[in-house]
Amino acid sequence: MFLAPAASAKVRSVEFTRMPAPSTDSERARAYTTSNVIVTCSDGTQKTSALSFKPLYSSSLDTITDVTGGQLYDVNGNVLLDINGNPFIANTPDSNSLIKVDGAPATGQGGKLLYLVTHFE
Repeated sequence: MFLAPAASAKVRSVEFTRMPAPSTDSERARAYTTSNVIVTCSDGTQKTSALSFKPLYSSSLDTITDVTGGQLYDVNGNVLLDINGNPFIANTPDSNSLIKVDGAPATGQGGKLLYLVTHFE
């Protein structure tokens, strides 16, 4: 858990530490991080916290309005099927966008709500 600086101190900088490239098959086959974040405040205090990987969305498990995210369709809107006749689900999104929407409610933690949009093409 991140400890807030003294009330008069402000965040001066945020630094992410490097991590070595994956070197084993196990490391190459999973999403993970060994990096830390270092927050430096205007009063000179620093707080280092370990980062971790937490999936926010899984195209093979999550559905929105009964439509599986990452599901592929042909030009006519028909679901594409794999060689076993199951719907083909893309599990590699092209990118993510973190979007601030004007007028969105506060989070209850002093910030504004952000929306994560996952892009599939």
